[in-house]
Amino acid sequence: MTRYLHAAADGRDFLGILMPDDDSLPCVQREWRLAPFKEEIVELTAKAWLTVGEVVTATVRWLGAEVPDLSLNCRHSSQRVHFKLFDRKKLKKQLREIRKMKRATRTPKKRLTARSSATGEKPPPTS
Repeated sequence: MTRYLHAAADGRDFLGILMPDDDSLPCVQREWRLAPFKEEIVELTAKAWLTVGEVVTATVRWLGAEVPDLSLNCRHSSQRVHFKLFDRKKLKKQLREIRKMKRATRTPKKRLTARSSATGEKPPPTS
C-alpha cells in the first residue's frame, strides 16, 4: 500500500482507494504460491501439519504413550491472513506526509536567463 501512496503522491488516486466510502475498506489481498503446487501455501502447510500430526499420534499410541495435542487451534482464519485491511484516514494522513516530504526534497529548477539560453554562455556572476 505504501508503494501505491508514493505513486498517488506524484499524481492522483487512480484506483479511488482514498475516496470516501462507508461500504468498503482499502485492503490488499495476499496469496503465497509455489509453482509446483496448485494450492495456496498457507492451506498446504496446514494440511501437511495435520498429516504429520496423524503420523505422530499413531506412533505415540503404538508406543503406548500419552498423545499430544497437535490441533491447529492457534491458526488464524484465512480471511485474516489473506486480506490486510487499512484505515482510510491513516492512509490519507500518510499520503499528505509523503507529499510534504517530496516537496521538501525537490531540488529547485535552475532558471536560464534569456542571454544564457540563446548564446549558451554562462550568465554573469551575481554578487
